[in-house]
Amino acid sequence: MADVSLQMVCKKLDSLESRLDRIEKRLVPEVKITKKEAAELERIRQEIRSGETISEKELFSILSK
Repeated sequence: MADVSLQMVCKKLDSLESRLDRIEKRLVPEVKITKKEAAELERIRQEIRSGETISEKELFSILSK
Protein backbone atom coordinates (compact mmCIF):
# COMPACT_ATOMS: atom_id res chain seq x y z
CA MET A 1 0.00 0.00 0.00
CA ALA A 2 1.22 3.51 -0.77
CA ASP A 3 2.62 5.63 2.01
CA VAL A 4 0.06 8.43 2.57
CA SER A 5 0.85 11.39 4.76
CA LEU A 6 -1.62 13.56 6.61
CA GLN A 7 -0.40 16.50 4.53
CA MET A 8 -1.31 14.67 1.30
CA VAL A 9 -4.77 13.88 2.66
CA CYS A 10 -5.31 17.52 3.66
CA LYS A 11 -4.23 18.76 0.22
CA LYS A 12 -6.63 16.35 -1.48
CA LEU A 13 -9.44 17.38 0.87
CA ASP A 14 -8.79 21.07 0.13
CA SER A 15 -8.87 20.30 -3.58
CA LEU A 16 -12.17 18.44 -3.28
CA GLU A 17 -13.70 21.24 -1.19
CA SER A 18 -12.67 23.79 -3.82
CA ARG A 19 -14.22 21.71 -6.58
CA LEU A 20 -17.42 21.33 -4.56
CA ASP A 21 -17.59 25.10 -4.00
CA ARG A 22 -17.25 25.73 -7.75
CA ILE A 23 -19.96 23.16 -8.54
CA GLU A 24 -22.32 24.63 -5.93
CA LYS A 25 -21.87 28.12 -7.39
CA ARG A 26 -22.89 26.82 -10.81
CA LEU A 27 -25.89 24.90 -9.48
CA VAL A 28 -27.15 27.39 -6.92
CA PRO A 29 -26.91 30.96 -8.16
CA GLU A 30 -26.41 33.68 -5.61
CA VAL A 31 -29.57 35.47 -4.61
CA LYS A 32 -29.44 39.12 -3.70
CA ILE A 33 -31.42 40.01 -0.60
CA THR A 34 -32.35 43.31 0.95
CA LYS A 35 -30.83 44.63 4.15
CA LYS A 36 -34.12 43.94 5.90
CA GLU A 37 -34.08 40.29 4.74
CA ALA A 38 -30.42 39.96 5.77
CA ALA A 39 -31.26 41.29 9.24
CA GLU A 40 -34.17 38.83 9.52
CA LEU A 41 -31.92 35.93 8.52
CA GLU A 42 -29.30 37.00 11.05
CA ARG A 43 -31.97 37.19 13.77
CA ILE A 44 -33.06 33.65 12.92
CA ARG A 45 -29.45 32.41 12.95
CA GLN A 46 -28.95 33.95 16.40
CA GLU A 47 -32.13 32.29 17.68
CA ILE A 48 -31.01 28.92 16.37
CA ARG A 49 -27.53 29.30 17.88
CA SER A 50 -29.02 30.24 21.25
CA GLY A 51 -31.25 27.19 21.19
CA GLU A 52 -34.48 29.07 20.59
CA THR A 53 -36.88 27.76 18.00
CA ILE A 54 -39.19 29.45 15.56
CA SER A 55 -42.66 28.30 14.71
CA GLU A 56 -43.38 26.41 11.50
CA LYS A 57 -45.72 29.20 10.48
CA GLU A 58 -42.94 31.77 10.86
CA LEU A 59 -40.50 29.56 8.97
CA PHE A 60 -42.90 29.00 6.07
CA SER A 61 -43.70 32.71 5.87
CA ILE A 62 -39.98 33.47 5.58
CA LEU A 63 -39.36 30.77 2.99
CA SER A 64 -42.33 31.80 0.87
CA LYS A 65 -41.03 35.36 0.39
